[in-house]
Amino acid sequence: MSEYKFFFLDEAGRVYRAEDRKFREDLEALETAQKLRSKDIIEIWQLGREVARVKPGDGESKPSDRISG
Repeated sequence: MSEYKFFFLDEAGRVYRAEDRKFREDLEALETAQKLRSKDIIEIWQLGREVARVKPGDGESKPSDRISG
């Protein structure tokens, strides 16, 4: 299991809540974020790597291979 961080962002892009969660893989983290989807954006990070950004009204999101930094 790997440690992931979920950041919940408001309309202005400010983090108003963060949660640590454990998942076996990126896809599992993404599916959980899609279920939690609210009116705001959820960013999923694993260490220094952005896994995905789930936005309200988006279709199905896919994990990104973008590396932060």
